[in-house]
Amino acid sequence: MHVVDAFGRGLHDAHVEARFAGADEESAGYARGVTGTEGACELSGIAPRRVFLSVKKVGYLPKEESFEVPRDDAAMVSLDRGHRFTVRVIGEDWGPLAEAEVRRLHPPGESSEYRILTSPRGIAEYGGFAHPTVVKVKAAKDGYSSAVGEGRTGETIDLVLHRGGTIRFRFLSQGAPLPGRAAVSLSGEREAGDPGGTNRFSERFASPIEEGIAEVAGLRSGTYRAVLDLEGFSRAAAADIQVRAPDRTDVDIQLLAGGALEGRVLDARTGAPLSGATIDLNLAGERLGSVRNGPDGSFRFESVTGEVLLHVTHQDRCPSGPLGISVRSGEIVRLDDILLTAGSTIVCRVALSPEKAGEARLRCMSARDEGGYGRVIGATLGRPGTDGVYTHAFRHLGPGTYTISCSLGERKVLREVVVGGGDEEETEVSFDLE
Repeated sequence: MHVVDAFGRGLHDAHVEARFAGADEESAGYARGVTGTEGACELSGIAPRRVFLSVKKVGYLPKEESFEVPRDDAAMVSLDRGHRFTVRVIGEDWGPLAEAEVRRLHPPGESSEYRILTSPRGIAEYGGFAHPTVVKVKAAKDGYSSAVGEGRTGETIDLVLHRGGTIRFRFLSQGAPLPGRAAVSLSGEREAGDPGGTNRFSERFASPIEEGIAEVAGLRSGTYRAVLDLEGFSRAAAADIQVRAPDRTDVDIQLLAGGALEGRVLDARTGAPLSGATIDLNLAGERLGSVRNGPDGSFRFESVTGEVLLHVTHQDRCPSGPLGISVRSGEIVRLDDILLTAGSTIVCRVALSPEKAGEARLRCMSARDEGGYGRVIGATLGRPGTDGVYTHAFRHLGPGTYTISCSLGERKVLREVVVGGGDEEETEVSFDLE
């Protein structure tokens, strides 16, 4: 069979699927294939019968047809481009920019995998829309700042890319060998560029390191903060980096040999290793890493230096922490065993009259902060049983004061519950919505 466009030209990389029924499950089935450079595709192993064909290609409207097999001539399917739009990418000198990457953006701003490189004339054309629609696209090219534009099918969207600024990081490692790549996280405020967009910026880059130097290019003017992760070294950071496009900003980064942090998580009652715990490590308010411990309860973090906070959680235990730890460069810190308890339980019972029967919503929140808000620890929705009572238990709670919210429709009742430190302690709280 052949897949062609409206002008009869062969379409390559079109996905073809043939589905066919049979007298039994063994004779029914499907065959798949992809067209070659001339638009040809051969599907084999199909016995004489009616075949239902589905053909798809990026940038074209999908099409379905059916026909009898065998047939004297090769089946030919013509695909239509549907509604289209064009993106034209140009530089500051108004000249076309070839090989710029153009991506269509989907709400709420996530890019699709449908990417096109512009032609030598700076053109990228999108098709395959069944109806007229509003579209949003982003264009990017190495050495240039990205740009975002919006338009409708049937229109040409012009995007101007400006020569961006560059941050050059020079790593000072006191003679220690450097890895081949640095993970760079940039965030901050930059000058306006995207229409209707935000000036706040946050993005990660994998930058090659050559002769102790790594660069991030194509940045708009603004103030940035960089967090850098290099294998074998502790996380480094630099703030208030001023970038003025198209100039280069040099930043020296002092690297410290990473320390290590290790420990074990045990069951507080039995002293046995407790596997399946999640251990989160935070440095200066940012997550440094997260690991799951092994069958022997052990965990380990590499490349750690500074004042860090450790949190341990487990689906069947009360969480611990935060635990503050100081790790010096090159030091291995071995923690005392972390003991997790089963924690306490708050049992909620909600009484509902038959005429008010419905789904009751329960929420368990931690103690409220100065703004009057507490962290939601658990939430559930349920109906009463035959006795008119809905029961739910919030488990693995540490000592403290909790707020239980029970709501049905517009009615809401709050209860404050104080939980002690007893392992497997149970506290009941009742709600009467009759």
